[in-house]
Amino acid sequence: MLARSQRLTSGVYRRLMDTSQFVVDVLDDGGLEPQGRGLRSAQKIRLLHATMRYHVGRQDDWNRAWGLPVNQEDLAGTLMSFSVVIPRGLGRLGVDLPTEDRDAFFHVWRVVGHVLGVDDQLNPPSFDDGAELFDAVLRRQQKSSDAGIALTKAVLDFIREVLPGPAFAGTGPTLIRHLIGDQAADLVKVPPADFTKTALQAGSVLNFGYGKTGDTTPLVAKAASELGLAVFKNGLRLTNKGRRYEWQVPTGLTEPQPS
Repeated sequence: MLARSQRLTSGVYRRLMDTSQFVVDVLDDGGLEPQGRGLRSAQKIRLLHATMRYHVGRQDDWNRAWGLPVNQEDLAGTLMSFSVVIPRGLGRLGVDLPTEDRDAFFHVWRVVGHVLGVDDQLNPPSFDDGAELFDAVLRRQQKSSDAGIALTKAVLDFIREVLPGPAFAGTGPTLIRHLIGDQAADLVKVPPADFTKTALQAGSVLNFGYGKTGDTTPLVAKAASELGLAVFKNGLRLTNKGRRYEWQVPTGLTEPQPS
């Protein structure tokens, strides 16, 4: 779907910022309350999915044997990529969340999934059940494809552009291989890891220490969290000239209007 909409090829920066805005909204304090910004954002995303489902399903080259675009399996797999993959990724970076924090994080995304219209049968009640569902979706769907290769290249190009200088050119491939493993990385033709792997491993050790410091000094952890969130929110607005990112149907999916 991302390949069809060109939102992660020609519009990779905007797509990543849109997703970042969504994550900030739903995870912010009070974000999912009745008047919360996260609730409104999730509702908008649900409408966006419905609109994309309508437009893509009407395209001549959409094979009906594929089922509905943006279907329940797609939604559930994407939801688990937030609620399951993020804690797993933090663990691979040396930041092991306490079980209660991991489960609380998972529950927030379960609520988000409900708002997004994910069927209850595909919106598991526990982290372990979510991990099992995510792995099942991967076993069924994970394979090499031209679209997946193109999308991965677009993300890697973006990472290379924002990092300072050619010395860090291998950071993107190295980080991706570290997080998802060589088997999955090979499917989407991620380049080999380079010398930055050593620095990444050293960083994981430091991150582990930072996580433990937060466990033993809650006030430090809370202050760091609030500061980081404030910087991230303001950074998002700065990248969009002081405005919030909003979500629109990609023009590549809509039918041209008569003049």
